[in-house]
Amino acid sequence: MDRFVYTSGIEQPLQAPIRSNLSDLIREAKQKNDSTYWSSMRKVFEEDFKTLPLDRFKAWESTLSVPIMVRGRLHYYMGRSLSLAYKDNEWYKAIEEPMVGMSEQDYYQLFSLCDDYRTTMNRVQQAAHLITCGFSKQDIRSFKSVVELGAGVGDMADIMIKLGFDGKYSIYDFPELNNIQRWYHNKLGYEGRVYYTDDYKNLCKSDLVIATWSFTEMPFDLREQLFESIGESNNWLIAYSNQIFGMDNNKYIQEEFIPRFKNHDIRFIDVPFMPWDGGTKYLVIRRNDTV
Repeated sequence: MDRFVYTSGIEQPLQAPIRSNLSDLIREAKQKNDSTYWSSMRKVFEEDFKTLPLDRFKAWESTLSVPIMVRGRLHYYMGRSLSLAYKDNEWYKAIEEPMVGMSEQDYYQLFSLCDDYRTTMNRVQQAAHLITCGFSKQDIRSFKSVVELGAGVGDMADIMIKLGFDGKYSIYDFPELNNIQRWYHNKLGYEGRVYYTDDYKNLCKSDLVIATWSFTEMPFDLREQLFESIGESNNWLIAYSNQIFGMDNNKYIQEEFIPRFKNHDIRFIDVPFMPWDGGTKYLVIRRNDTV
């Protein structure tokens, strides 16, 4: 681990994020921390998509504020991703930052994580979700379909495709974020490879559902609607905060969500370095015959 240089969070970047025309709305949304947060941020992303440079969208104030482009300090479980990347050439190429949506200056002053490897905390974190929750390259290549609920900038799809996923990848997200994800993936050469929707009725059972701080931030009625479409999926990778926007996710997960899975193995993984919002956990659900 001594090969890694921890840059984010230690020094103020010389280059500031690209300010939104709706900066005041961003600050107001973060102060509220309630169910109106995303309605405000959708307005911001809609405006930013129209007015800010798309070739630097990863450096937008809005992108970094949510964040859908993660920065921060390196922790043990993320370090495991980097350690694997140094040993495995396929993981190395998958986690490497593609330099789409940011400039060279943005990378070195806002995102650079290592001296000898071009990657970012966002790429490392997406890989860490898969590695920590036990989804191997072999698993990824065997899946015929993946549904991701709330995909951030779209890095998870890129990583899985680079690791050999060749099935149908569907992203369910706000249309304002779908616009950014579609632009990003098209620039990466994935036009037609990823399906985007903001209507849960367009989703169906899949081999894997990925939902990192997304499904559990939705209103309970929307969760039920989504479950009608994708509830019979084989495997689930969920990251969630115990308390968010006034909702008790721990109670919901234990009393309402988990009991629905009769033929699955259930595993919780604590994330101790994220103590806010009542603490953070992974929930890994795997159908018995897929373990």
